[in-house]
Amino acid sequence: MTTFGDALAAAAVGLRDRAPEVLARLGGPLGEEARAAWAAGTRRVTRGVLPEGLAGAHESWLDAGLAALPARARAAIAAARDGQAGAAPIDVWLARRACAGIPPLPPIVNARRRPASLADALALSAAQLREWLVGIGIDQLVFAVGPGAALDDLVRRSPRAAASARRIHVAPRAGELGPRRAAIARSSGALDDTLPLRIGARAIAPHVACVPLARAQLRCRLPVTWGTLIDHELRAHAGDALAHAPTWAALSAS
Repeated sequence: MTTFGDALAAAAVGLRDRAPEVLARLGGPLGEEARAAWAAGTRRVTRGVLPEGLAGAHESWLDAGLAALPARARAAIAAARDGQAGAAPIDVWLARRACAGIPPLPPIVNARRRPASLADALALSAAQLREWLVGIGIDQLVFAVGPGAALDDLVRRSPRAAASARRIHVAPRAGELGPRRAAIARSSGALDDTLPLRIGARAIAPHVACVPLARAQLRCRLPVTWGTLIDHELRAHAGDALAHAPTWAALSAS
């Protein structure tokens, strides 16, 4: 049933950004009812215009979505984020168009740096996610190189490789990194600064393939450049055997 407070809140839509100020002047139970109705309405508007979990996506994805749209699209998104109701249909369309490629993302949970599951990985911040994938990639690369002169050279040049060379032979990583042949296959490619990140994405790809939204969520948590990079690897290696991938015991090891 529509109450008088609902009616006041609906009438305030025409005031746009002045509506909260005007409603704040109403006293007594009626004012409280009108402000509550307005707040509920703006939450519905925001949910209707912007995807759930947009705040969890790296801002560069929204910038990419806005690149080909008029400036009004950015203003529409800002208004929706501020909870402003009464958006014109064209503003709703522009905001949704800009966000069309961004999936719903879970909240970022900063407490866990080494995820114990894919759900935990999806809750990492961009910096934590990149660091986690790079660490996995270094472990896989060191495991693939194996004992010998090549590993000695790698260890001399990289303190992180030296730490990895020590830890991959003890629990919980020992015996949990997948077959060496698989690690060699996923460690191929140009030896540049992005190789550990790419290897890390390849290593988790079979786990990610089991969850339909996970690839898009991981991609959009990272900046566009890194997200596009890992998206390519996650797609390319989605069909790799899960039995040949590192186990979560190894992936979550500190």
